[in-house]
Amino acid sequence: MKVGDLVNITRRAVGVPAGTFGLITDIVKGRGDTTRSLQYCLVEMYGHQQVQGITRRWLGRDLELMNG
Repeated sequence: MKVGDLVNITRRAVGVPAGTFGLITDIVKGRGDTTRSLQYCLVEMYGHQQVQGITRRWLGRDLELMNG
């Protein structure tokens, strides 16, 4: 996944139902001394009235690529 990709949220969260879609605006690598540090995506949410235009953080495993 990269910035500008359209994604589907596969894991529900508080206020965000599964099936909501969004646009990846940034990818942030987590800090840590482990060899496999986590990275998360900043996703601007669309498709659901409550979360319209809100940016949330999601792990890559919770996102499904829609335009790839």
